[in-house]
Amino acid sequence: MKKIIESNDLERIAKEISADCAMLGYIDEESIDDISMYAERIHASADELRRIADNAESAREGT
Repeated sequence: MKKIIESNDLERIAKEISADCAMLGYIDEESIDDISMYAERIHASADELRRIADNAESAREGT
């Protein structure tokens, strides 16, 4: 069976998302602008997960 998803990629992305979400808990009035930065980072991680899922689906279908 061919491995189509690297688990270390998924683990890395999960850690990045977790860290970014955790940092949202430390937002105060002085760092309110950081919310959009963390949102962009989480969005980028979600996009990366979608690309991995799409690639895995294509590999599974043999396309």
